[in-house]
Amino acid sequence: MKNTLALLLITLLLTSCKDNDSKINNFEGEKYAENFYDQNDNLVKKEYYDENGEIYFMIDYKDGRIINIKSYSNGELNIDTKIDRNLNAIEKAINKGEVKGFGYGKVTEKGEYVGWWKYYDLQNKIVDKIDFLNVGGRESYRNQHIFYKLNGEIDTLKSDFFNINFIKKNEKEYDCKVDYYSSNKHKILHICIDEEIDSVFSNINELKSKPFRLRNKKNAYYPIIFNKTGKQKIRGYIIERSFENPRDTIKKGSPIDVVERYSFFEKEFIVE
Repeated sequence: MKNTLALLLITLLLTSCKDNDSKINNFEGEKYAENFYDQNDNLVKKEYYDENGEIYFMIDYKDGRIINIKSYSNGELNIDTKIDRNLNAIEKAINKGEVKGFGYGKVTEKGEYVGWWKYYDLQNKIVDKIDFLNVGGRESYRNQHIFYKLNGEIDTLKSDFFNINFIKKNEKEYDCKVDYYSSNKHKILHICIDEEIDSVFSNINELKSKPFRLRNKKNAYYPIIFNKTGKQKIRGYIIERSFENPRDTIKKGSPIDVVERYSFFEKEFIVE
C-alpha cells in the first residue's frame, strides 16, 4: 500500500485559480489542477489531473480543513481516506470497486502522513507498518517499513527498519547500539549522531565535524561522547549504501551502481 498523500508535494509546482467554479487551463502534456469554491468563496475541493487529462488525486475540504482524500489509477478510485477533526485517518484500499484493506494513522493539517501507519487486510491481520517523517521539508518521507508474515511475526527479510539504544559506559560516554534490518543483502552502513541536528534534519549537510563510522554488520556499537548531561533529544541518521549490481553479478571492470537510502531517528533519554 503506497503513500498516496506524498503526491501533495506536486502542489508546489501547480498554480491555483480563485474564480468560483472555474478551471485552471489545461496545457497539453502537463499536469494541472482544478479548484472548486462555494458561494462564500471557500475552497471545497481540489482535483489533480495528469498529462492526459486523467484524474489521479482529489481533496475535499469542509470549514477550511481536509476531510477526504482520494487517489485514482487509470481513472478508477484506488485509495479513499477519511480524516476526522483530530487528524485521525482511515484509509481504504480499493481494487475494481472492492475494498481490499485498511490503513490507520495520523495526518498533518496539510494532509501529509505522519508517524507510524498500520495496514490490515480484510481479516484484520496486520500486513505492514510505515513510519512517516517530515525531513527537511519533504513531507511524508517513508522512513521505515515493516512487513509481517501470515503468523503476525515481522518479516525481517522484506523489511527496512532499525532499533537504537544507548548503553552507558562512563559519564557522558555511551555506546550507541544499532540493530539494523534491511531487505538488501549487499549494503554498507554509515551512522551519524549529532546533538546539533535540528528537528526536521534540514541541517545535516552543514554538520561535518563528526565523521561517519563504517560498519558492515547488522548489529553494531558506536562510541558517543555527549557535550552535556540531562534530558535530551538525540537525533541521527543512517545511510544505507547498497549496490544495484553487486560484484558477484557483474563482469570484472564494469561500473557498480550505488544507491543511498537515508533513515532518520530521534530518541529522548537522560544523559548521565
